[in-house]
Amino acid sequence: MEYRRWEDYFWPGTDVLRNKLNVRDAIVLSYVETQVSHVRIFEHMLNDEPVDTFDYAYMRRVHRDLFGDIYDWAGQPRVAPETAMTKRGPDVVNHEVGDPDAPTVAYRYYPGPKVAEAADNLYGRLADEDYLTGLNRRQFVDRLSRYWGAADQIHSFREGNTRSQFVFFSDLARNAGYSLDVQGLYDERRSEFVAARFHGHASGHYGWLAELLTDTVSPRGSVELTAREYRWAASLMERVEHSQRDLDPPDTGLEL
Repeated sequence: MEYRRWEDYFWPGTDVLRNKLNVRDAIVLSYVETQVSHVRIFEHMLNDEPVDTFDYAYMRRVHRDLFGDIYDWAGQPRVAPETAMTKRGPDVVNHEVGDPDAPTVAYRYYPGPKVAEAADNLYGRLADEDYLTGLNRRQFVDRLSRYWGAADQIHSFREGNTRSQFVFFSDLARNAGYSLDVQGLYDERRSEFVAARFHGHASGHYGWLAELLTDTVSPRGSVELTAREYRWAASLMERVEHSQRDLDPPDTGLEL
């Protein structure tokens, strides 16, 4: 299947993404995607293979590892829409997170045809900064927030960007001598994290994201997996196992 237009990502006449499992129901696809990606994140985090090159090829590899069981475009740059992609969310520039009176506004992301070039440039600059190694904590957090915000606004992939970013930037932090409290961001402060990215996209400043990262980044003694990192990875597997025990998962033919 060739992907050239926005519509190409969906089964014809639906809002369900094309997938290798031939799932045509959005709820079932969301369920399977979550379970599989959590298993793959667990496997990735427990993999002892050393990584010291955090270029765009590596980001694409992370996405392919997490979502390659489900989408044939996993790891491939998004190519649509032709104009700016938008996501709608609450106005977090002029309202507090969770404010029921906050209107819904559109946040803009890169047009599909500009994604690959923009990403190559961004990760090239990251390489020029030696993947943020040799920085003190304050410097590291400042640069990390800018790269993370920019990577999200490019939004390289049609789906699965946030999960891929967590894995990629957790690996990058580990290589640079820091621990990223992924559980704190991914689970406990997720709504604030998403709002901070929206705020940065709208304002061009990622100070809010930097504040969140300041609370969740700490120095580490080695590249060995920390107890906190292992607990978070293990918690993902526990969720998968719990879901399979207590629910009636769809039969997709995919081993979890």
